Amino acid sequence: MQLSVWQHRALLWDFVRRDLATKFRGSALGSVWMLVTPILTLVVYFFVFSVVFKARWSAGTAGSKESALILFAGLITYTFFSECFLRAPVLMRENPNFIKKVVFPLEILPMAITLSALVNAAIGYGLLLLFHLVFVGLPPVSALALPVVLLPFWFAVLGVSYLLASLGVYLPDIKLAVPPVAMALMYLSPIFYPIDMVPDMLRSLVSWNPFTPILENVRHVFFFGTWPDWTGYLIQMAASLVFLRVCYWFFIKSKKGFPDVL
Repeated sequence: MQLSVWQHRALLWDFVRRDLATKFRGSALGSVWMLVTPILTLVVYFFVFSVVFKARWSAGTAGSKESALILFAGLITYTFFSECFLRAPVLMRENPNFIKKVVFPLEILPMAITLSALVNAAIGYGLLLLFHLVFVGLPPVSALALPVVLLPFWFAVLGVSYLLASLGVYLPDIKLAVPPVAMALMYLSPIFYPIDMVPDMLRSLVSWNPFTPILENVRHVFFFGTWPDWTGYLIQMAASLVFLRVCYWFFIKSKKGFPDVL
């Protein structure tokens, strides 16, 4: 996998740039929307949760402003996944010319959409840091571990993208099943609520949600000054890499039949 991507790295980055530009094609502000959209979202969160509800995430949070940022951090993390999750099943069908008419390294397409989503997420985390500095203060030193915490998550999302991109060719109805699954994952993940608010009889279900560890790690390192459990982190990293490898292998094996289906 690494060799194939490295050989086509220039083409990969070209597709990432093209994907980012396509999202805002025809708009007056263009790529400025990459900043405007998360800023507007964050402003709405601040107004609703800080001014209207005056909500606190938990007893340990400093106040309603920090609670709004905690919610925003969860939303950024989920949006990165959902963007890839929703696009991957139709990725091959949206690019039939690359499959039928030319010799093209199809394996760079799922990686391109995950990197594009990662750029948007990075902008969101940058705004999160800026608002934290302005309204709350300097984040704890453990916030430096945020990119490290997110790395296995990116590997896992990339694996999901390879898997769904392949299945979407052979099972076109999967694109209709993905949106309700994405919505269910959003509400069954501790994005808008702390996990200790979940009733005991359902808490184990939420804890087994694959989103829960990454959401908890992001909040702990960025807001609560808690360093990751490195033993658990290494297990997450190993599991993510194995999952990615299996999904990539499945994609490479199944892509041989893409031209016949499409």
